[in-house]
Amino acid sequence: LFATTHTMASAFDAHAPAAGFRLRGAEKLAFVSAMFDRVAPTYDLLNHLISLGQTTLWRVLALSWLHELLPPNCQVLDVGCGTGWVSWWFRLLYFRRNLTVTGVDCSEVMLEHARRVVPTAKFVKGDVSKLDFEDLK
Repeated sequence: LFATTHTMASAFDAHAPAAGFRLRGAEKLAFVSAMFDRVAPTYDLLNHLISLGQTTLWRVLALSWLHELLPPNCQVLDVGCGTGWVSWWFRLLYFRRNLTVTGVDCSEVMLEHARRVVPTAKFVKGDVSKLDFEDLK
């Protein structure tokens, strides 16, 4: 379950995980992307187990009060979308609002999972510190 098939060294491998917070710029982005690429296959399960289900609870609570703030046919940008969990909840909770959901994340492996979870949403790889979504304004 936790075995990895990575054979190439990554930015994550080049630094001690505890040192990752000291990195900046492109080096930090490469480190974080590689880290999430590596944990993506088990991310949701581990997140649920480690938090004893609390992440599910707070996400549902945080997302469920937006009915009055989301007009029909609006666009939602899920920044740091990971495996698409929040994008999926937006589609489920606000189905009648006909939302257009776009998710952005730095991890291509997380995005692969998100595309399977929410095939009707658009998911793009990007740096959240350099977003360029003019069409979502």
